Amino acid sequence: MFPILTFFRFHVPATLFILLSLSHLLVVVNSSINFIIYCCVGERFRNELKITAMWFWSRLITASRPRGRGPTSGSSGGGSDKEDKDACST
Repeated sequence: MFPILTFFRFHVPATLFILLSLSHLLVVVNSSINFIIYCCVGERFRNELKITAMWFWSRLITASRPRGRGPTSGSSGGGSDKEDKDACST
């Protein structure tokens, strides 16, 4: 389109992309090693991690349960909304 502007295009060398990828890999490895060190050394960290994992797991299980009528809901399954409200209020 504009022949003058094509002269000023910036070219990124391939080594820059390789170094950037290597840098990202090292950040991930560093974070992973830090987590392992904390688990091995820190008793308080392990306890807090267990509490957090159990809380998260219980929330995940609770959220995955169906909320509709089931065999344990205490209702026969049929009926109107008024009957449902009366059954819940007692």
